[in-house]
Amino acid sequence: MRTGFIISVAGHGLLLLWLVFGGLILPRREPPPVAVTEVSLVSAEEFAALSAPRTPAEAAPTAAPK
Repeated sequence: MRTGFIISVAGHGLLLLWLVFGGLILPRREPPPVAVTEVSLVSAEEFAALSAPRTPAEAAPTAAPK
């Protein structure tokens, strides 16, 4: 009869320790930061101008190898 009592006390003690140190009763200090990315809206005309193919005259000149 004493063996069951000892097993019960040990089991309940482990359960309480797990609840306290496992984070259920004492929550974590602070959640991790959320990643945020800035975006901007572009009109259809601006998008068309940005995605239009460039002609060689509009392209930036490149340096010739020496």
